Amino acid sequence: MGIGAIAAFALVACGGGRVRDADAPLSPAAAKVQVLGAAQPTCKKIGSVNGIGEDLDEKVSDAQALKAAKEEAAKLGGDSIVIVTTASDVKAGAGGTVQVITKTADVFDCAAK
Repeated sequence: MGIGAIAAFALVACGGGRVRDADAPLSPAAAKVQVLGAAQPTCKKIGSVNGIGEDLDEKVSDAQALKAAKEEAAKLGGDSIVIVTTASDVKAGAGGTVQVITKTADVFDCAAK
């Protein structure tokens, strides 16, 4: 195992990584986060987040990135996100070329107070 693989393993094992496990269910709070095309004027922006997905399959990577963004938004107390950018890249992996998708999203609180 190379140093890069050990570092990546350590990040995932310690919970420090932002790449989601493809099979991990969303937390209850993240499951309630809505993805909007644009925020309503009554919504209050509370921050921005990044979600990263990595898999051999680009669709799986994209889904992981969205779920990761929702989890990060829930941690900020948001109930809605608007995807600002989606970037894709590739890197060499043990099973072939890994698709890396990064989604940046603005986080909003749109709940009626």
